Amino acid sequence: MNQEMKYTKSIEDYLEVILMLVKQAENQGVRISDIARELDVKKPSVVRAVNELKTKKLVNHKPYGKIYLTDIGHQKANQILDKHELLYRFLSEIIGVEPKTAEIEACAIEHCICEETYLKLKKFINNWEKSDYNV
Repeated sequence: MNQEMKYTKSIEDYLEVILMLVKQAENQGVRISDIARELDVKKPSVVRAVNELKTKKLVNHKPYGKIYLTDIGHQKANQILDKHELLYRFLSEIIGVEPKTAEIEACAIEHCICEETYLKLKKFINNWEKSDYNV
């Protein structure tokens, strides 16, 4: 049985957004206001989420300072982003879902598939890319 800690959809969304913003900022950290703007939420909501992420040791943050992913936070955020990108590719490229819908649905699905399903989907996509069906 997989002993990996489970996180809420909200926590995973925050991790994913922080990772994307950190990449844009070239690892210089991100601010509460950056996250609030990206997720279209109020700053107090971000502060609560960041405090929860700190409690779970997924981010480092000092009051009024920038937010940085910990090694564990970075690893988890990358896993979430990888799932999202894989699901988006499957939906849009393989089965032909319209890109905007594929983006919305990939974001929803990424939170509920288990590691086994993710790995099998990844294997399927890799095999599909090598097959005659990928024309």
